[in-house]
Amino acid sequence: MSGQLWIEVSTDEKDEQTTALAMLLAELVRYRRDVEKELESIDEIDVADIYWDEQFQAKAFWTGYVLDLRRGGRLRYVVAHMADRYPARREDLEYYLKLKLTKRGTAWYEPPDPLDAMFVGSGMSQPMINRGKLRAELRKLNKEGFRTLNITGGSASGKTYSYQLVQVLARSEGFPVLLIDVAEWGTERFGALELAQRLAGHFKFAISADVVADVPDPHTRARLLMNELRDNFPPVRSPRWIVIDGLDRANVDPDARGLVEKLLHSVDVNAELGEVKLVVTGFDGLVPPQTRKEPISPITRPDVRQLFAVAAAHLGYPATDAELDGWTSQVWDGRDPVADEFALAGETIYGIARETICSLIGQSA
Repeated sequence: MSGQLWIEVSTDEKDEQTTALAMLLAELVRYRRDVEKELESIDEIDVADIYWDEQFQAKAFWTGYVLDLRRGGRLRYVVAHMADRYPARREDLEYYLKLKLTKRGTAWYEPPDPLDAMFVGSGMSQPMINRGKLRAELRKLNKEGFRTLNITGGSASGKTYSYQLVQVLARSEGFPVLLIDVAEWGTERFGALELAQRLAGHFKFAISADVVADVPDPHTRARLLMNELRDNFPPVRSPRWIVIDGLDRANVDPDARGLVEKLLHSVDVNAELGEVKLVVTGFDGLVPPQTRKEPISPITRPDVRQLFAVAAAHLGYPATDAELDGWTSQVWDGRDPVADEFALAGETIYGIARETICSLIGQSA
């Protein structure tokens, strides 16, 4: 509906606004006792309904709770309360009370097939370069009955960025996605208990730290926590995707990798969690034989040219070879595709597509 407010729309999808608001709230209220105190003072909030991780982390809590509040139509009350309590950040918080939801169908760029998207993310501003393998494997998960996918690649290769293509697919297909992002833990340890409790909390049950108390062996810890997940997991009868991102980070404990290995087997081989699709990034352990794999390959000059060719076709502009070569040169020349600086080319690519190609479409209309 035109003019609908973002804060009033129920969703299972963690978008950029959800993440930004969660980070703001975590900055303002960092400790569990303070969070409980704030929430208890809001008439519309029942603290008894909240699931609390035994090892409370503000960023992780607020990321999940903002989504819970949106689903229940109560996020407005929390944001308004915080705006009153923290006047120095009132303007930042009130932004979310006024934010309009972008009407579907009015984006500058909409591919005919979500998995053909050459631009993703907020405002469809981030180019998706050289990910043909990812697109093919996501199609297999979505349409061909495969259940798991492992995305691997070097530092800054685009593994995390893959989630944005899953989001595009989820919006089109209407299935919910749960993202567990190891980056939210910063430098704090990310172990099997943290992973299991995040999964359990999302599906509305609890796992006590007592399950693995005084159990030092990482394989045993992983096995015990997998048993808890399997025994308590609710029936999932319609597609639900789980993305665990950042398993190659330095703060990931061995027992977390062990639990991921067991999760992959549980989802892919035994189908014990129902209609769950599991995507992991940076996992270097054992995976089931049928797990789909995408080792990210380096970006090449033809990849950039292909992006412009496909995007122009989606936009309805018949680009010439000379135009494609010229746009590619603007992006590629003078840059090192191996260095991190190449990521900065995304803004240049977006500018050419959003401004140059769109203006050419207007001139030819």
